[in-house]
Amino acid sequence: MSLANPVNLLLLPPLLWLLYRAVWPAYPTTPRSQPTKYDGEAYNWAPGSHPEVITSKGYSTTELAQFDGVKSERILLAIAKIADGVVLERTVFDVSAGRNFYGPGECGGGGGGGGGGGGRGTQP
Repeated sequence: MSLANPVNLLLLPPLLWLLYRAVWPAYPTTPRSQPTKYDGEAYNWAPGSHPEVITSKGYSTTELAQFDGVKSERILLAIAKIADGVVLERTVFDVSAGRNFYGPGECGGGGGGGGGGGGRGTQP
């Protein structure tokens, strides 16, 4: 390697910079305090309070019917694992945040799960 070659002279500064970063890496700086609200400058920020949650419990079909977005503000979606006509497992999700998709009269739900995917995965 000869430094008289102009290509080698052009490649020398990037190589020296890579060597410098390998020996002394630039660690990301951490904020001095955890931000509590969004101000446009912070990338991560903690919410003021966590949303209200419904505790895990087993719902009957009549209890689930109360959380349809019409009778209550909450919208719960139940997914059942069925084999040989027997419900093996049921999972209930709170989808209230997606009211414009899962709400009453929308394509994804509201009344029998019709529309945007209510019939997928069912047996003929």
